[in-house]
Order: sequence, then structure tokens, then C-alpha cells
Amino acid sequence: MSDDGLDAKLDEPDPSVTAEVFREWRSPRFGRSNPERLNNPLWEWLVRSGWSAYAVRHHFEPANTTCVDPGWTFARFGQSSTSLGDGRTVMIAGEHEDSYDSDFHIYNDVVVRRADGGLDIYGYPKELFPPTDFHSATLVGRRNVMIG
Repeated sequence: MSDDGLDAKLDEPDPSVTAEVFREWRSPRFGRSNPERLNNPLWEWLVRSGWSAYAVRHHFEPANTTCVDPGWTFARFGQSSTSLGDGRTVMIAGEHEDSYDSDFHIYNDVVVRRADGGLDIYGYPKELFPPTDFHSATLVGRRNVMIG
């Protein structure tokens, strides 16, 4: 890791992740329905790459040294991960950084990694699924039960 927090060995963005796509999808958002599928090239690439919000912002806006609002990232703490019998993995919410960081955010999204490597990203209305981190998620029959 370099002094500026950027890891030189990280994969470059997929060609579908353009500056325009970055600007459209750079920020976290809540779903409008229960659930709302929020797949987009930026978030899918960030799930696969692990780039931080700072790293991706620096890549697309190197002159922008001020973070006005948090960027969406999948580099998270306190996220649950539950493996399902059909090969899918369900990853729920979590947080990025601590409250002193301008990219701090607690998420309420759910990412499903399919057995074929594909992804599904779901957002939920805040009133139905509040942001959460450091919860537990346990598979009970066909339900993934969250506590915390």
C-alpha cells in the first residue's frame, strides 16, 4: 500500500466503468422498493476489485481532493456473509471507515454472489431495512435471519 492509500497492484476498472458511469453511481443510495435491483458497472467492479471509495474517486477525479459526500465501496467492516447450499453467497450491509472519515457510510444493501460469479445488488428503503453493521446473519431453513 502506498502512502496515498492506493495499492498499485489493484486491477484497473473494467472498460464499462467510465467517468460518466462513475459520476452517476459514485454515491450510496437507498432502494425505492423492497428490494430494488441496483446493479451497475461501477458497483459490480467495486465488489470484485475491493477498491476503497478514496481510491476510485482519486482514479476518476485525481484533482478532487475534497470529499463532499461518501462514495460507494465494498471495502467494508461489519458485513455479514452467508453461504447458501446452491453456491450463492449473501453479503449484507456493513460500514466503510470510521465516522471521522469523509467516506464513512453504513450501508443497507445486499449483494448476492452467484455460483457462476455473477452479482445481484439490492437496495432497500431505509424505513424497511435501516443501515446496519456488525450484525449476525444465520441461515435457518430457507431464511437468512439477521440479529443486530
